[in-house]
Amino acid sequence: MLSYSAEEELPMRGKPIREGELWHLSTEDVVRKVHVSLFINGLSVSFETKKVLVPLSPFTLVRNCKFQAASFDVKEFADFKIFKVHLHAANRCYFFGVRGSTLLEGEEERSSWVSDISTAIRLVTQSLFPPFRIACNPLAAVDGTQKRLLAGYLLHSDSPCLVSALYCELQAHNNGKAMFVLYENENCKVPVKAMALTADSTVAEKLGINCSCFSVDQRDFSSRTLSERKLWLRAISNIKVKLANAAPTPSSEDLEHYRQAVKEQLHQIRTSLQCKIRTDALLPPSIHNTFQSTVSPFNMDLWAEISGYHHGYVEEEEEEGESVPAERSPAL
Repeated sequence: MLSYSAEEELPMRGKPIREGELWHLSTEDVVRKVHVSLFINGLSVSFETKKVLVPLSPFTLVRNCKFQAASFDVKEFADFKIFKVHLHAANRCYFFGVRGSTLLEGEEERSSWVSDISTAIRLVTQSLFPPFRIACNPLAAVDGTQKRLLAGYLLHSDSPCLVSALYCELQAHNNGKAMFVLYENENCKVPVKAMALTADSTVAEKLGINCSCFSVDQRDFSSRTLSERKLWLRAISNIKVKLANAAPTPSSEDLEHYRQAVKEQLHQIRTSLQCKIRTDALLPPSIHNTFQSTVSPFNMDLWAEISGYHHGYVEEEEEEGESVPAERSPAL
């Protein structure tokens, strides 16, 4: 299993992509000028004799926001253009402000910083994926994949400081639920988690500039590209619609129609699925992972659960969203 460390204070790599003076705003209502250096894998924030390193992970969000303060004279900072870097998994936010000689200049400067940071996040994200192609057809040698609709690698947020690349598979619905199965790799021999999707399952995008993150029942995932996120969310949404309408278990012919619809979407977005730049992993590998990585009683029981789910198919065929979490902006 591919797992990576996203711990804070990881060393920055290479030379800065850009540097400049920004204003840092903390929840203690302290505003100070800082020197910010953007590297390919994170931010270095310096002031006086102190330096804070902010590593970028696939679950880092950057976006524009408005200035709000409890005790400051807001008029004094009315010309600030603010953006935030949100370490979603760690529930930590850094707010930065840009002040230009004119409002237009400040807006352009903020847009430039946000664009460059989001590009760095995309590079970090794409560097953690192994080479693969999205699949719709099942594996002939693995019975548990016979109801596959969509499969491919996604990054999973195991913890605030741990990211794993898991092979994920969306399967067709049956008896009021559909399975979203996470495997160690594309061989699909070792399932590490099986999530039952229902009509009430919560599926939502994360809000950020050029963000490819989304959540499924409180678990956070990230795709390689925005187009891939759209593909996964559309496929899951279609499944939820079928579940909400109590659609019957699909026949083999129905499954082929479903797969064909997904393949048509893949064809339309094929040019946007390619990663533009190839590089080594921009987060260090981790020897730890949340899931067990060897065949064990846990894995075998899970496999039995998934297999039993598919046996139900055979018998039937024979008979016939911003919610924003509480954020904390640390003082530097």
